[in-house]
Parts: sequence; C-alpha cells; structure tokens
Amino acid sequence: MRIKKRGCACFDTPSLPWGHNLLLINKIDSNDAVKFYAQECLQKGWSRDMLINAINMNTYVAQSTKFHLPTVEN
Repeated sequence: MRIKKRGCACFDTPSLPWGHNLLLINKIDSNDAVKFYAQECLQKGWSRDMLINAINMNTYVAQSTKFHLPTVEN
C-alpha cells in the first residue's frame, strides 16, 4: 500500500504507530527522508515527540551530509 500526497509516494510503514505515520505523511515530502525517519524510529524506539524534534532539526539532511573519515588499515 502506498499513499499519494502532493506527487510524493510515501512508504507504508505498518510497524510504526499511527501518529508517527501521520507526521511522516504531513511533514515530509521526500521518499528517502520518509524511509530514513521511519527506520530511525524503528531502530532507536523514537517517540512521536522525538520524531518531531528530529524533523525540526532536519536530521535527515544532517545525516546525509555527515563527513565520514576514511578507515585506516594497519
């Protein structure tokens, strides 16, 4: 099942509580961002308030632009 909103197909996330799904549908336009936030909620056990804070802090953009140091092999 996929939900269409403003030209954006948002992923069905049956494992998330309904309130989390509503937040993702109403606040996020990017499919990749929806997937990121849904995975973070499931992996880290975010409450709805924590999800709102993560969205307001634009965690998806910060995570996707994070600088990664190369691994040093001995």
